[in-house]
Parts: sequence; structure tokens; C-alpha cells
Amino acid sequence: MNVPVPTVIAYCTEFDTPINAPWMLMDMLPGRRAYEIWFVPPSDEQACLHADLLSAETHGKRVTFLKSLAEQMAQLLPLQFHRIGIPEITTSAPSAGEDIDTHNPAQSVVTCADNNIKIGPSFHWNSPTDAFAVERRDPVDSTQEYINAGLRELKELGFDDYSVPLGSEDIYKDDQIRIQRGALIILKIIFASSVFNPSKDTEKFTIHHTDLDLQNILTDEKGVVTGILEWDGAFAGPRCIGLTAAPKFLVSDWFPEGPDQLPEESDESLERILYIGYMTEHYRNIYAGLNQDVHTMDTKYTANSTLYQAAFAVLYEGSHPLNLASKVLDRVPGILLHPLNFIMTLGRPGGWSVAEQYLREQIPKLLEIEGDFTPDWETMVEVHAAHPPFTNNPDTIEQILNETKKRANVANEVPTADFMPVIRHPSGGLLFGPGLDTGSSDRTDPAACETNIDG
Repeated sequence: MNVPVPTVIAYCTEFDTPINAPWMLMDMLPGRRAYEIWFVPPSDEQACLHADLLSAETHGKRVTFLKSLAEQMAQLLPLQFHRIGIPEITTSAPSAGEDIDTHNPAQSVVTCADNNIKIGPSFHWNSPTDAFAVERRDPVDSTQEYINAGLRELKELGFDDYSVPLGSEDIYKDDQIRIQRGALIILKIIFASSVFNPSKDTEKFTIHHTDLDLQNILTDEKGVVTGILEWDGAFAGPRCIGLTAAPKFLVSDWFPEGPDQLPEESDESLERILYIGYMTEHYRNIYAGLNQDVHTMDTKYTANSTLYQAAFAVLYEGSHPLNLASKVLDRVPGILLHPLNFIMTLGRPGGWSVAEQYLREQIPKLLEIEGDFTPDWETMVEVHAAHPPFTNNPDTIEQILNETKKRANVANEVPTADFMPVIRHPSGGLLFGPGLDTGSSDRTDPAACETNIDG
């Protein structure tokens, strides 16, 4: 393994230090923040508003970056663990017959049989008012246990479907209870899906980086990853949100709100969360295709990992269940009601059995594991044209060449190296992409890049 992470030189976990806080001294890695190759120019606070209209050069850097990131994370896949929790690296294995008491805070660890790694509890500082208030989470043996522990935490926070009776004189309060019940019904349907219920007998876990975002990844000027930072929150977790999952900057549209905020209370502005306006799905598809080239069983999780991560965020990262439920309903075919109205009706006294049954049939389809993931070949052709060669997989290359020939025959021309991604305007009537003179600037005026699709 040769993942570029900083070497820890020294550290202190106490508050009684010259700086009145814990500290860590690490090597400085080369490179620049990935923001600087993803958004151009990085210093412009409005850069995200132009992130969908980019030059072929920036698109190439993005693809290089995604490919390099996928390769770096894949190097860690051989690390497998038998429990969910914080890996504790030791220089020697416990002595034979050592009794480990999982209820003793000083000994709540389990040793991985294949290496000298223990899985210990995690500690969280979630209180907005008390910096010393610590929440402890003990290791668990399965994804289902991890989910159940999270659901218990939700209940302790007062988010229970039937703990509060309806019939209050406060009509608004009754509506909030119905919304809460409806959102929890959807949440439980999500977690009943097969991806969250693997066989306990064969289940193993992999590293989950909790903040794999642009500010925590370093690259060179071409987009090649030179460093990955902020591993302090990483833990051994479910494989569906592990090393092949989409990075945080490609799932921002599923996490627009602050902790515990309802949709109407959240700030979803592009300026705050810095995500691409409508090309996010495009780059998620690219990342899934690039992961497929890694040749590992875990790549089956990449395509739907955004939804998997959003579900666990409700349990452990303060994301509100209503936000997840609303996003999921937007993807369920046939639902014409506004998500909030649908959720409220679902949570009414007596329930809404017909709708609940429909959701039990449709939601698992959204969560299906892509065992034989087929990339969007339109996307792959664009990537290959903008950044050849992006893959060493002969099957992928052959498919790309076939698709390229088909497109060349239709267009009566061969795609060139500066071939831009084809992006349909949300209205369906405009096209941003190949054949448009965007010049070398990443801040092209959208009005200059409009053309009719017809013909």
C-alpha cells in the first residue's frame, strides 16, 4: 500500500498544553487543495455558480482527480475487519487466552484474527454547548446491529413514531407528529433492504473516511492525488459506505441541511455548500465507472452509495429523517403528491397501507446493489475523449470504442480531444457541450452556450 497520508511525528491528547488544546504534529505533504483544480478560480466565492460550464482542460483535471482518488482508496481494500468501530493498531497481538471485557471502557476492544488490529469504541463530541460532553459508541458485530443502535439513539432523542399521541389542541403539533411518523416509516423501509442486511456469518467491514471532501484531498497541478487528510474520524464500517463509496463532494446534494434542520430551515445555497448545480450526477456516474475498472467486488456499491451514506447520516450525523424521506420519494416513480404531503398522509392515524406497500416494493429497487454495474456509455465516451486513456480495462475500452464509432457515424465526425460533456439543460430545451465555443475560460457566459437540441 502506498496511500499518501501524513506521518504523525508527535501528538498530545490532553487539554493541559501550552495551547490549551490537544495537538498533533505531522509531515507536510506536497500539493494543493483539490478545490483549486475542481473550481476555477478557487478564490472566487461564486466559482460554484460556474462549475457546470467548464473548459476541456478543467474537465480533464477532474477526471484525472477522480481516477487517482478511486485508485488510492482501492489500495486500502485489503484491510478488512470483523467488527464496526475504531481500528486500534498495535505492535503485538494480545497474549493467547487474553480475556477482553467488552463492557470495560479500558478493554472494550476485539482483535482482528488476521492482523494485530483491535476494534475499539468511538467517542463523539456532539454537544453544541459542552465541549467536554463525550458520547461513547461501543463496537458492534454486524451492519444490522449498527443500524439498530442508531435507531435507538433516534428514539432517545425523541424521534419515535408512536411515543407522542395525536389529538393535541395544537394542530401544528399534530402535523409535525404525522410527518415524524411518516418519515420513520420510510426510514425503516430503507433499512429493511438487502444491502443493509448482509449475512452475519460472512460479513466483514472496511474503512469509511468520514470527511473525504475537497479541502481534505491534495493534488498536483494535473489533478493527481498527492495526499489524503483528516483520518481522525475514520472507522471500520459497513462496506456499502466504505472505500468505493462516492466521496463527500459528490454527495452534497443529499446533505444540503445543517444538523437536525428541517428542509425549510436549511440553507441550500450553492455558495454555502459548493457543489455543482446539475452536473453532480454526471461526475458520480464517472466515478462509478472508474471504480468498476478497479476490479473488486466492492465496486458494486459505488453507484448507489450516495443513498447509503445519506441513510446512515440520519442515524449518526444529525441529518433529519424528513430530508432523506423527501429525497427518496423524489426518486420513487408514480408519486405525484408533494413529498411533505405524502409523508404527512403516510403518518396519519391508522396509517396508509396501500402507499406503504407500494413503497416496500419500490424503495428496495432504488437501493439495489449493482452487481454488474454498467456505466453510462455516453458518459464514458466523453471521458475517454476528454482524457484518454482513463482505463486499462480491455472490456471497457472495447465498449468505449464501439460507442465512439456509433456516435461518429451519426455525427459524421470523430470526437476530438477537447470533446466536452453533453449536458442537457433542466428545461430539456438547451444543450451545453460539444461544438460550443467555450474558449479557455471556465466562466463562460451561459447565454453564449445555448443551442437547440432539434437536429
